[in-house]
Amino acid sequence: MTEYRWTITTWQMRTIQKGNTATWTMECKGKMPMTGTGLITFAADGSYTGAITATAEGMSMKINLTGRKIGTCDNPIG
Repeated sequence: MTEYRWTITTWQMRTIQKGNTATWTMECKGKMPMTGTGLITFAADGSYTGAITATAEGMSMKINLTGRKIGTCDNPIG
């Protein structure tokens, strides 16, 4: 097992929401620069599906997302 620890010195993210879908791009700079994208789509029943992809130092990963809302928010914004 190899463990990496680093401090992110710069982090940028751009998010776009259109209808029930949100997309984003991200870029991290520092000891291990990383770029990535994401997409999540929300359904009327409170469920969602999506994916996050990221690339760093020639390695790529994809995280698939599925879930559903199980209750109210304890600390809503606004």
